[in-house]
Order: sequence, then C-alpha cells, then structure tokens
Amino acid sequence: EITIDPDVIVVGAGLAGMVASVRAAEVGAKVLVLEQNFRIGGSANTAGGSISGAGFEAQKAAGIEDSPEKFYDDFITMGGGEQNRLYTVIRGEQSLCYEAGSWYDGHKGILCAEAGCDFADLPAVEAAILQQVGALAAGDFSQQELDTARAGLLSDLRAMHDSPGRLDEFLTGRAAENLPQDPDALAAALRRVTKEDVRQAAAAVTPDTVCTLEEDA
Repeated sequence: EITIDPDVIVVGAGLAGMVASVRAAEVGAKVLVLEQNFRIGGSANTAGGSISGAGFEAQKAAGIEDSPEKFYDDFITMGGGEQNRLYTVIRGEQSLCYEAGSWYDGHKGILCAEAGCDFADLPAVEAAILQQVGALAAGDFSQQELDTARAGLLSDLRAMHDSPGRLDEFLTGRAAENLPQDPDALAAALRRVTKEDVRQAAAAVTPDTVCTLEEDA
C-alpha cells in the first residue's frame, strides 16, 4: 500500500499540466500528476506544424509586439471564452453536474441540451437547464456574452479553411439541408445576429423530451 499526501494534484499530463507541475515543484510543493493515457504529452505529442507561444526572438526581430497576456486573450477569443451557460452556471456555479452543453440540429430544428449528473440531481439539472433557456428568452444576457459566443463560432468557421475534411463535411451538410451558405456567408450572417434575434429564438424553444441513461448497479 502506498500513501500519497500531495500539496498539488494536477489532472492531465499534457503540455499545460506538465508546466504547472514543474512550476509547483519549483516552489516547493509535493505534486501528484494523474494521466489516463499510457504516455504524457496530450495533444503536444502530435506535431501540427506550429508552436503555440508568445515572445519568440523571431517575432521581436520582425517587429511583432507580443506578450503572454496577448497570447492568452487570443486563445480566449479563438475558443469563444466561457460561452456555454449550461457549463459555467449549472456545472461551475451550481455544481449540479460533471459536464453540460448543448447542440443544435439545423436539419431537424431540434435544440438538444445534455448533462452528466448523479441520478438524484436529475430534477434539479432539468429545472436549471429550463431556467437558462427562460433567461435567454427574457433577454437576460449581456452583449458581452453574445459577442463572446459569436467570436467562438466565427473562429470555428475560419478554422474550416485549414481542414479540407471539415470543410467538405460542412458543405455536404449544408447541401443536405438545402442551405446555400458557405462558411464565409454564414460568418457574415453571424455578425448580424442581435440580442433580440437570440431572445426570439430562445422564446421559440418548446421543451419536449427528456432521455436518461443510468448505469447499471
């Protein structure tokens, strides 16, 4: 039997996790790193033809002003920030579930919300999801929230041009739905979306079906 009493537990031995682990150890902490994979590195194990970082000598030589702060802001913009209310509120603030999110099937016109939670918390999670939809329908969200969500979607559309497979999947799906927009046209439409557009869309949502998956005892 092994007893471990760490000061810091890092979940995930990817690039960020390993950097955090090393830094914590440097300042004197006893660190435990947990990784589910058979090797460390995460996505950093695969060379993608680019390096994520800031302040390189090559940048300075080219007269490019960069900093860790700008690098962080770029990542937040690319990822859309904390745009998922189900995740930030129901998981983050209320701690009712392990994960939560939503997706929209434009072909069928179905908005799906999903969450992983203890079965006993299911009624509370259902109520919290409907509460968030109601808040959107009432216009209870900020312009900043809309802009953050928009930035994430626009970033995803721009990234399609770097992936022929994703672009092909997108265009095939649009053709199946008889929607002529390519990524650039859809991006232009996204830029025109207003808070009132979001409010009206949320107000049109009608709760319909709840499906649950419960692990066998």
